[in-house]
Amino acid sequence: VTEPWAPYRIVDDSGALSGIDVEIVRALERKLGTAIEIKIYPWSRCLRLMQSGKADLMSGIAWSDERSSFIRYLRPSYDQVRPVFYVRAGKGPSIASYGDLSGKRIGQSMDTVYFEPYDADRGLIKVTLTDEAQILRLLSIGRIAVAVGTSPNIDWDIRRLGYSGSFERAEYEPPVVTDLFFGVSRKSAAMSLADDLERALVDLAAEGTLEGIAKKYQ
Repeated sequence: VTEPWAPYRIVDDSGALSGIDVEIVRALERKLGTAIEIKIYPWSRCLRLMQSGKADLMSGIAWSDERSSFIRYLRPSYDQVRPVFYVRAGKGPSIASYGDLSGKRIGQSMDTVYFEPYDADRGLIKVTLTDEAQILRLLSIGRIAVAVGTSPNIDWDIRRLGYSGSFERAEYEPPVVTDLFFGVSRKSAAMSLADDLERALVDLAAEGTLEGIAKKYQ
């Protein structure tokens, strides 16, 4: 289970799936000789399905202690994203440090792990929304002052939704990267395949397949 999140999971108008994660899933199918059915749901529902064991596998997961209690993370990480902040064009210098976020309305996605200290910071004004498309729409009409997202994803959405030139990155860029993982639900029968999946990912990394897939979408 997963949700659309270009360039990792792309769903076109016909419902066809493509993207980095989709290609990795197909490579895992070939390695294991096992069919993997991809279902698209909102991110929060994906996590609930993983927690209950009604879903087997999930992609694009950032590490958190809470999630690790019900998800076995598969090593290695298959890619990395960077947290970034966007503001309206001409406002980039207004966010030159982490402290400049104070007092500003920040649009963020539901159930997303960004970075510390941001995630645990209760002093910031965070407006939680369903996805980055909604965040960017509110930024465009001035309902929020800042959008937080992950690069390259939010960069893709800005271009796809026609906001190129309307927004710019804040001068402040968190000095962190976030590893992305595949994970198996600890309550799923697919836990019996977890070791095989992990070995397949190790092989794909060693062969250069993971790197090659990612480069296609740069």
